[in-house]
Amino acid sequence: RRGVWLRPLLTFSKEDILEYAGEKEIPYRIDSSNLKPEYRRNRLRLQIIPGLEEVLPGFRAGLQFLAEGLGEYSKRAR
Repeated sequence: RRGVWLRPLLTFSKEDILEYAGEKEIPYRIDSSNLKPEYRRNRLRLQIIPGLEEVLPGFRAGLQFLAEGLGEYSKRAR
């Protein structure tokens, strides 16, 4: 949850979601703005994180673990 937004799929990879959608025959669409590296969030997702993962295998999983831990800490700190 982030403000009024609920993000239940953040713990799943894109590959997991696409596989599930394919199995259940759920149509999906790609927002073309997500493919433009002009936006900082996209540049991180499309270029920087894959580059770090290439040099540091497991980087993405470690980043997710850290984010989940910080989220739990944030909940308890309130």
